[in-house]
Amino acid sequence: MSGIILFGLGEIGSGIARLAIERGMEIKGAVDIHPDKSGRDLGKILGLTPTGITVSENLDGVLHSDAEIVVNSTISSLERLEPDIMKVINARKNLISTCEELAYPHAQHPEIAARIDRLAKDKGVSVMGAGVNPGFVMDRLVLTLAVTCSSIKKVNATRIVNTSDRRINLQRKTGAGMSPAEFSAGLREGRIRHVGLPESVRMIADGLGISLDEIRESTEPMIADKEVGSSHIRAERGMVAGLRQVALGMKDSEPVITLELRMHMGAESCDSIQIEGTPNINMRINGGIHGDAATVGLIVNSISRVIDAKPGLLTARDFA
Repeated sequence: MSGIILFGLGEIGSGIARLAIERGMEIKGAVDIHPDKSGRDLGKILGLTPTGITVSENLDGVLHSDAEIVVNSTISSLERLEPDIMKVINARKNLISTCEELAYPHAQHPEIAARIDRLAKDKGVSVMGAGVNPGFVMDRLVLTLAVTCSSIKKVNATRIVNTSDRRINLQRKTGAGMSPAEFSAGLREGRIRHVGLPESVRMIADGLGISLDEIRESTEPMIADKEVGSSHIRAERGMVAGLRQVALGMKDSEPVITLELRMHMGAESCDSIQIEGTPNINMRINGGIHGDAATVGLIVNSISRVIDAKPGLLTARDFA
């Protein structure tokens, strides 16, 4: 591997950077637009010894390097990220990203997916969105378990996350500490929600050969029945502790794929998958898979696979 470019040094991006350095990967460049980070040594930002890598404020300033891959951890919106993805591809570099909508862009952005795939194949590089949710626990893991079934009727996956010990940005985007009215306003404005459930539903459906009629999604607040909180936010009884989000893959007016995500302070974390079929499967991971730590590991562990993969747009289905 000739080296990597780190694009985005938020909490997840910084975790990826630390693990990449720990693994001995060669960092060829780093990018972050935050004024407290751009212009500074990467090692100092990460709390490590100086690396000699100065963080650039824009992607154009580092794409001239001989790095083979750009590791992106910035935003969830594929529409907003597309111009940067195209810059990376045109520089003939591979890309792996935590952008949730890139995990399976065929679900909501098939035209963008087609453009990325065409250009990546033309330039001889690979592009992949990866992560834990979407990208693993509620889709790729489901498909891995499903290969043992000779027939499948329904799929249910539930992820429960205790946000009390998670980063403040996650607590905020789940509405923790808000009044129900504030939650409703945030939901209307798009500030309150998890991105990725429709992508996971579509990935499962395509992986199992199920032709869905539609995907339905709903979000509602989880109201605290007692005071709960974290080191950042408190929610009194009657206030919002987090959210419950459900995505349904519908066929013939019935849900054949049900994904339920509950993220709230004070929850008992766990991940579970039930497959109704031959044979039936019922799997539960007590304590759940820690989203942040697992995303860092999954991204770093996937870098070499993306570099070595066939050119074009990849998804978690390619590795399931």
